[in-house]
Amino acid sequence: MHSSVLNYSDVEKRLLSMPRFQDVGSRAARFGIDQITEFCKLIGNPERSYHTIHVAGTNGKGTLCSIVASLLKESGFKTGLYTSPHLKDVRERFRINGEMVDKELILACFQGMEPFLGETPLTFFELTTAMAFKLFEMEKVDVAVIETGLGGRLDATNIVNPVGCAITSIGFDHMEQLGNTLASIAFEKAGILKPGVPFVLGDIQAPAREVIMQQARSVGAIPVHDATEVTSNEIGVLQVRIDQSERTFQVDLNTPKLDENVKVAIHLVRSIFGAAHVTPEIMQLGLQNIRKNSGLTGRFEKLGSDLDWYFDGGHNPEALKHVVNHLDKMFPGRPKIAVLSLMADKMNADLITVLDQFTQVYFHGLESPRALKAADFLNYYPSALEIGPNVESIKKNLINLKSALVLYTGSFYFYDTVTEWMESISLDS
Repeated sequence: MHSSVLNYSDVEKRLLSMPRFQDVGSRAARFGIDQITEFCKLIGNPERSYHTIHVAGTNGKGTLCSIVASLLKESGFKTGLYTSPHLKDVRERFRINGEMVDKELILACFQGMEPFLGETPLTFFELTTAMAFKLFEMEKVDVAVIETGLGGRLDATNIVNPVGCAITSIGFDHMEQLGNTLASIAFEKAGILKPGVPFVLGDIQAPAREVIMQQARSVGAIPVHDATEVTSNEIGVLQVRIDQSERTFQVDLNTPKLDENVKVAIHLVRSIFGAAHVTPEIMQLGLQNIRKNSGLTGRFEKLGSDLDWYFDGGHNPEALKHVVNHLDKMFPGRPKIAVLSLMADKMNADLITVLDQFTQVYFHGLESPRALKAADFLNYYPSALEIGPNVESIKKNLINLKSALVLYTGSFYFYDTVTEWMESISLDS
């Protein structure tokens, strides 16, 4: 049988032509693991050929996955990392020791899987998940860090048999799929917990925490409550004990709730592989090289060295609230401006409450069918100003904001647009 994909470009076109959640929402998703279970059986259950660490949560799971992957890489493990969504290149979803998987390997992987796609049709997320599992097998990784897509219990990633799990947070998001109470959302996230497998929780409040602990008791998962020598403040400076002395160093990350994510990551790796794999030296290297070892982008990322502009994909009120608090701690008393773009299903009263903390809000409508249009946002938030849609309007607004503290936010899908602005529009007045 001749393959219909002859080069990487064919694979990319094939993937990006499939309906994706970012474009059409839940119509592109399937909540259940039967299809991907069957498909992975056909391709040899690649997910069983290495250790996996499984991470769920409303916010912070991508950041946590990146920290864990960095610690593992510095500990000497060949480490796969599967995250979503991608911001510019679909290969961002598949990384090994921080590097995107080679295009030729993706082509070989897809061609090998293609004969089975007719037997078991997959959604975009199911297919990329199966590809990640196979790519990591082909590259013989020691351990793969796997981020869930939506929820956990019925998520395509939940066919793995992990050696450790983490749940970062529980908040209101994707309620159409996961339920409209924190307890129901917590139950779905807790579906990743497995018998005899250690797990670590982030800062999760009752009653969501109790739902998770009840599920853990039901399946026999093992909660981890290790002590740690790590101390830190909230702008990314960490202090660890090395050679009997306290050493302070800058972490290669500056995100809301960094302290918590670092501690969860260290608990998790120690509980799985032992303290020898998270020594102070490994900790220092792992935390100084997070972006390099994971490729993490779009999480409180500074835009331009001489600008106080930041991008964060905060796409729900809880995430945005943490980012606002983080900005206020970094720049106490300084007025802040939001440049926002978001999906239509993310607009709600709680988001407006958070936006009221900005002195000015600008809105840019993305081209995606699922995106909120500027005119509709202005109906919700009349004091906002539109940025765009034409290049002249965008450039004029950006020049006017050069000296301001600006947060670009609302959706990870906004990242590609913002970075294109930075690259193509001269800010010289």
